[in-house]
Amino acid sequence: DPYFADTVEILDVHVPSVPDYLLLNDDDSNLRKVDFGFSRPVTRFGIKYRQAIESARNLVGVLDANLVDIKLSDNLRSVASVRISNYAGENFDVRARYYILCHGGIENPRTLLNANRQLPAGIGNSTDLVGRFFMEHPHLRVASALINHEHPGFARFVGTDVRSLLWAVYEPTSGFRDRAKVLNFGIRFLPPKDVVTLPDTVPFRDRLKRSVCASDELLSVANMVKGAVKGDDVNCDVVLRTAQEQAPNPASRIKLGNNVDRFGNRRVDIEWRLTELDKHTVKQSTLEVGRIMARKNLGRVRLSDWLLEPGLSFPTTRAGQVGGSHHMGTTRMAESLRYGVVDKNLRVFGIDNLYVAGSSVFPSGGHVNPTFTIVQLSLRLADHLHDRFG
Repeated sequence: DPYFADTVEILDVHVPSVPDYLLLNDDDSNLRKVDFGFSRPVTRFGIKYRQAIESARNLVGVLDANLVDIKLSDNLRSVASVRISNYAGENFDVRARYYILCHGGIENPRTLLNANRQLPAGIGNSTDLVGRFFMEHPHLRVASALINHEHPGFARFVGTDVRSLLWAVYEPTSGFRDRAKVLNFGIRFLPPKDVVTLPDTVPFRDRLKRSVCASDELLSVANMVKGAVKGDDVNCDVVLRTAQEQAPNPASRIKLGNNVDRFGNRRVDIEWRLTELDKHTVKQSTLEVGRIMARKNLGRVRLSDWLLEPGLSFPTTRAGQVGGSHHMGTTRMAESLRYGVVDKNLRVFGIDNLYVAGSSVFPSGGHVNPTFTIVQLSLRLADHLHDRFG
């Protein structure tokens, strides 16, 4: 938290003012709206900071430099040097007092596991935890909704071009997480796809009758509606998407495969494993939005078909992907070597001068994009190293 303001500046984050479409301010809801922003325009580090790196007296930036090996000292307690290679096969060694590995959630464990010339299991892997607890943020379309345009909460958007509206993000309160036994999640509530207008001839009750199914059980249990015709876009005003936390799972992991790259290092095999808790979370979070909308008569939610199937399984979308390309957890931070790979200061257990930065150190993933937290932890590590340098 002390690095929040600096991180906002580094990333040029802009948090817009988004309407509370679910009108949560007037009751004690299980959900709360959170402010969710991005860099606007998107900040490119290579453009924004290249000049600062080039002009800095204490930095040397080397492009096309691949870390291909890590050599430890004779007592195996510290890094003696790292081997760097370019794509032409030219090599050189780097020697320093401290080393920080910043290769990302997949390449960080791959680098440590491939550095196995002196330690057969790889560096930092004496308890077989390097690469384990691989986490992503499942990104899924979970529902569509009919909006009651006659409700004052939505009547205010009459005549508004939807392109000027932003999606709101809702997450669970801590009380709801405990009661429903769910993980953290962020439901994205996207406004209608077309210009919002009050129907002139078709009241909301009539639109609802056309779409609701005959399943009394579904309606009584969850206040949901399911279209008579399959397909998420039937009479759809709003799309609901979720990005949720994944339960840390040691069976979800990055391993070394049999194929090797041009430098002779083994490539990775990814075993992304989701659990029953992950499935439970995505369903309960969607149902809760439906309950809120039904109770306030804001509209009715229709779950995506895959959420209603027995033995729920996550669908594949976007060319087979359901993740947000947020690779986390593979060199997790912990109190001891028994539970993780790096300590509270991001130092690899057992290696005095090797640190890891990035989302691979996350012990849990939350539901928001990881870059902001990566930068915060990097600033925190910089302060730690500054103190250690004296």
